Amino acid sequence: MTPTSKIIIGGVGTALLAWGSHASMGSGFIDHLTQASSSALANDGGSDVNVKFGSNPLTRIAELSGPVTDPAKREKMIADVRAVPGVADAHWAADSAPAAAVAAVPEKPATAEAVKNCQTDVDASIKGKSIEFTSGKATLTPAGEAIVEELAAKLAPCQGTKVEVAGHTDLTGDATNNQRLSEERANTVVAALIAKGVPTARLTPKGYGETKPLVPGSTAEANAKNRRIEFAVMAAN
Repeated sequence: MTPTSKIIIGGVGTALLAWGSHASMGSGFIDHLTQASSSALANDGGSDVNVKFGSNPLTRIAELSGPVTDPAKREKMIADVRAVPGVADAHWAADSAPAAAVAAVPEKPATAEAVKNCQTDVDASIKGKSIEFTSGKATLTPAGEAIVEELAAKLAPCQGTKVEVAGHTDLTGDATNNQRLSEERANTVVAALIAKGVPTARLTPKGYGETKPLVPGSTAEANAKNRRIEFAVMAAN
């Protein structure tokens, strides 16, 4: 084999490797994850559950939705999808709440005093704490779940309010991915609150990415403060 032939073959090999890498993380790969996840759900009685992955293949985070009202069964199905090779994480869509958790009738808007009291209770419940997630993912840690449970107890009585659940990231990493992660984490918290009895109509998830840091810089201390979930209580319209 001549040196020229080796160069040509080497170039072709590099191109094929690059193409294969792109294809493995492209739409075909996401289609494969979707099909594999759907099969896992069908084996667990969830053939009517929908699976959707984000537009960025690198996240590989599945969002489930469908007529499943039992929180325990939802958690089992989330675990089924997380176990699929290639899936980074899974959560239930915030707009697909258990029927029992949805308010039966519109609530009368809360008074200014009631809004203030609810905000005070929420702030006191989360003061000095941080809702924790698995690093780089939208999965609550056990400690994070415990805090969300405390918050659900504070929010459940706040009739006639709207609550923005705002996700924020630190300043490290890609801004686009940070925006997506903040949205996914806000959705996860909303879904957890709904599962614990807070009416769906009261909750609005919102992701701000890295656009509203509490402190400048990317030190460990700054990152810990900037990675957060905030709750803004207001009167229902």
